[in-house]
Amino acid sequence: LGFRLRKQEFFIPAGVMLRALTDDADQELFGRMVDGCMAREGGMAAGQAPSAEAAEQSVDAVLAGRAEAVLRAAHNLGLYTQRQALEYIGSKFRVVLDEVSKRATDEEAARYLLR
Repeated sequence: LGFRLRKQEFFIPAGVMLRALTDDADQELFGRMVDGCMAREGGMAAGQAPSAEAAEQSVDAVLAGRAEAVLRAAHNLGLYTQRQALEYIGSKFRVVLDEVSKRATDEEAARYLLR
């Protein structure tokens, strides 16, 4: 995910951001990502040809793979909890957050950034 802060552009991996915003388990996050997209696409209509069903299953597999990759990005950085993700973000961005006290923790700096 990209954002601008003081005319500079920054990026945070989507998996890290998801982990920082919620303390839900990976299974819950995965389910929300995949089920949310599937619900918008709608189910298979009656009378669809088998080839349409195969194409939909292919899209489902791609979507599931992407959702897994998003979550794996946080794991590759050793981020398994909300607190770890917040501390990671805070440690990376506190140098550009002049408003945050030097006594503030990395977690507090991240919460300030994400507010």
